Parts: sequence; C-alpha cells; structure tokens
Amino acid sequence: MDLDDAVHIMQSEEEKRGYHLVQDEMALFSKTFQDTDSTPLRARLLASLLLDDVTYRVTDMERYVSCSTEELFGILLECLENRLGRACVERAIVYMNHSKRGLADTEVMDLLSGDADVIQTMCQKRHNGRIPLYAWAFTKAFLEPYLTEKIVEGVPVVHWRHQVFRKASEERYGGSCQKVYRQLLAYFTGKQESPDGKAKQKANGAESKEKKGKKNFKKGTGPQQNLGRSQKLRYGDVFNSRRLDEVPWLLGKTGSEAQLIQDCLLQWEWLDAKLRCHGVNNLLEDFSYILNSSKDPTVKALHEFFVHHQVILRRDPEQFNHLLRTHYDSGKFQGLVEAREIQTLLEKCNEALGPRLELDQKLEIEEDNTQEHILAGLFWIKGDADHVISVSPIRGDVAVWDFRTRCRIRKLTGLRQPKDLRMCGPTTAVILCDRELKVYDLDNGTLVSTLKGVLNLRMPYFGVHSEEYTIAMARNRMYVNMLKNSTGDVEATFKAGEDRFMDSLLVNDNGDVCVCGDAVQKPFPLLVWDLRARKLIYDLRIVGHDFLTKMAAISSEGSYMLCVAKVAAA
Repeated sequence: MDLDDAVHIMQSEEEKRGYHLVQDEMALFSKTFQDTDSTPLRARLLASLLLDDVTYRVTDMERYVSCSTEELFGILLECLENRLGRACVERAIVYMNHSKRGLADTEVMDLLSGDADVIQTMCQKRHNGRIPLYAWAFTKAFLEPYLTEKIVEGVPVVHWRHQVFRKASEERYGGSCQKVYRQLLAYFTGKQESPDGKAKQKANGAESKEKKGKKNFKKGTGPQQNLGRSQKLRYGDVFNSRRLDEVPWLLGKTGSEAQLIQDCLLQWEWLDAKLRCHGVNNLLEDFSYILNSSKDPTVKALHEFFVHHQVILRRDPEQFNHLLRTHYDSGKFQGLVEAREIQTLLEKCNEALGPRLELDQKLEIEEDNTQEHILAGLFWIKGDADHVISVSPIRGDVAVWDFRTRCRIRKLTGLRQPKDLRMCGPTTAVILCDRELKVYDLDNGTLVSTLKGVLNLRMPYFGVHSEEYTIAMARNRMYVNMLKNSTGDVEATFKAGEDRFMDSLLVNDNGDVCVCGDAVQKPFPLLVWDLRARKLIYDLRIVGHDFLTKMAAISSEGSYMLCVAKVAAA
C-alpha cells in the first residue's frame, strides 16, 4: 500500500470522528508508511488509535507506529477494556469466536447477562440482573470497522471482517475452550445457567419463578430472570434457525457424539426442520462431524440416503417423508429394517404424510403370456366404485374388474385396436376401435351398434351427450356430429363455418355443453354449443391470446371452462 492510500484512510477516519491530527503527528504517520511496507488494515488500526480522544497520548505515537497489525489490534482491545472493563469485552469476543457463524445482538446480550463475572463487574443488582444495553452497543460501534454483519437464514449475526482480527483476539483472550463451547451449547438448547450457577428452564418457563423474581426485585434483592431465550425447534411456522445451525457444530466441538446422534441426526423433528430451514447441504455437514468416528450403522445408512437424494431434497425439502418411505419400501435399508430408530422415523413420516394409497393386491390380468399386455387406459363407471374397465389395444379386449373379489367379471374379445372408452349408461359404453365408434352392452357382452363415419386419424375426439346420443368430431374436422347410439345414425350436425378446422372437443359431465377449439382463425377462438338446443351460443375470442385447447378442462355443469392461452408477441 502506498502513502496516498494511507493518507486517504486517515482522512476518512478523521471525518468520522471530527478530529484532525496536527501537522507533526500527520508527518510521523506518513513517515511510517514511507519506511515500511504496510496494509490497509494496519493503516486503519493506526488511524483509529491516533484519533481516539481518550486513549491517545503524544508519548504513545512512537510505540504505535512501530507495532504490527496484530499488536495494534491488541492495543485497540485494551482501549475498549479501559472503558467497559475487561470481563465484558473479553467474554463478548470469546463467545463470538467460539460460535459457528457469529452471534446476533440479542444472543450476545443474553450470554453476557448470564455470565457471573460480567454481571458482578458491570451491574451487580441493577438493570434487573441484565447488563445495560449500551455495553454491547458501544462494543459493536467501537469495533465496527473490524466486524461484519451477515444474514444467516433471516437472522443478522456479527463476526470478524478478517481472520487477522480473530487471530489477534484469540492470542489475547485464549483459543479454543471446552467450557465456552458448553456454555454456548447450553444457551442454544435452552439450558443456560444464571449467574448464581443455578440452571434455568427456558423451554416452558415456570410461572412461579417468574413471579418470585418480580417480588424480589421490589425488595431490592436482585432477581435472576430467564437470562436465555426459549429454544424450541419452531414457533408456529417459523423455524429456530440459530439452534438448528449452531447446536450440531457445538456438539461436535464438545465431543458429544452420542448426543448429536440421539438428539439431532436420528430425530425426525430435527431432520425435517433442518431440511426446510437450512437445506440438505447443511444437514450433510452435520453428519460430517461424526461420520468418521461413529460406528452406528443407522447413522451411516441415513447419511447415504441423504447423499443419494440430495438433488431432489435441494429443490424440494418437503419430499423428505415420501423419499424416506420409498427408500424403506424398496429394501435399501439393508439389515436395518427392524431397527428401532428407523421404525420411529417411519412412524413420524407416515403421520406427516397422512392418508396414503397402499397396494392391496394385484389384479391378475395376465393369462396368455404369448401376447404382450399393455393397457391403453383404466376407466371408472359413474356411480359405481366397485368396478373398473381396462382397455388393451394389442390384445384387442375390454375387461370389467370387480375390486371386491379382485376378479375379472366380463371380457370382450376380438375388438379391433380398442383405444378409448366413454360410458353412456350404467352398463353401456362407446368404444373407439381403431377409428370407428362402437356401442357395446358390457353386461351382456353384445354389440349394440356401429356409429356411422370414421374419426380423424390424429384427432379422434368424441364425448357423450346422454344415454341416447354420442358427440363426435367428423373426419374432416369441420363438423361435430350428434349420433344416435341405438341406430348409429347421424341425428344432427354442427358446423363451425367455412374453412374452419377444429382441434379439440370437450363435453361436460351432464352432456349439455360442447366446446371445441378452432386452429385456423386468429386469434384461436373457443366455439361453445348448447347440445340440447343444438345451436352455437358463443364464439369466444380474446385479442392477442390464442387458446391452446389441448390443455383445457370443463366443469361438470358446463358453466365454466379452464384453458391455457398463448399471449401473442407485441
């Protein structure tokens, strides 16, 4: 860094503090950066110390300019300690250094208020057993150039801006400490101790203790509040993201592998909340804390499950329950099918999934293994929940199945490529065979009639008006015919107009309304016919919108239609 950059940093600090160095002081500051190589961090630290109106003394100038970056930061922390006391500054920084991603303002205040040394030196019986708000606010403002605030799952947390500051603070206050990790763990699990050393219950909070605290405060005996906060996994629809993020890290640091496994990695509530709040990558990071040292086969199997499904879970964490159930049903938890932990997870998954379809028993539809059996569709019989109809175009048969006995009770054979089916009565169906429509009595297994004409090869659309009539689009796609089921004759014809070709046909459940799309007119319209009155009632169009009637549906009574529309380019 050259001299101009150092001077610019000094000037910016002078503007913030409203104080300016005299000429001799500025000359000595400039000389420091002419003689030695330095960094912007050192320049900012030196400027902060020289401009501090409380700690600055002329005799300190020579000592400051010869110090390294780490030494300057140590001097800065000493200045802060002179104002607030060493206990408050030290504990705040130590807690921050031992956290995974940093601490929120409220968390620092709670932790300091639960620290006996800080309470004793700062407030004793004042402030209702909590340190004054200005303590952390002043610390944060004093160290503001060296701290950074980032958002972790919606919570702003504070940590060091550069590793050099963390290293310097650890050299001053000590490095990793198991006691501090345990204190943080107690806080984030809701089991923090009060300054008198007695454990406080946070999760539910005893009302009697709360009242007692208020009573003691009136007497001036110095009450002890719930110094931490309730640390449930979720509050309504909001997850406790800080607990979910910090607790596994702290358990790993304290060597509490068994607790990490039992309280987190094998608990459905924790896994579900972690996936929804932080995602599968963060959860896999929790597994990494104990994966190399743990010999628990259930933990390893769950880790493999999350690795295998991480792409899906990254996109949609709500698939966790379904994927775990499917993973279990497919037999991939080898040797752990009867494990108590797996069974407990599956019970929770089933509760979260709610009612689900279970495979009762397969219908044995294979009789002739010499022919490939492919179903074109399964069709319900309206008003009959006990039977279903299957259509097989390759074998040329239509079968009726009874769910109660799981047997086939009717079978029509010898049909020419049956592809589609519509029920026009309790036992009568219109079946599309190749390009022809045939009416069959499924109960007796007899052909009633063959409807006149053939349908379009690519668009064989038809529907049912009533037990007596079928609606079908003509082969040339310019007409819609109403055909009588008993005779097969055409009773009425609906024409859209000259040179208009329809590309869809929808009939509502009660057969009163027929809607077709027109693929020729611009913009693509919707043609609506009243089948009882046998007339066109609407030619619907929206300027700049083309109706894509291949993606459409009509309500049962025919009053509403839903259709996808393509907006024309401007």
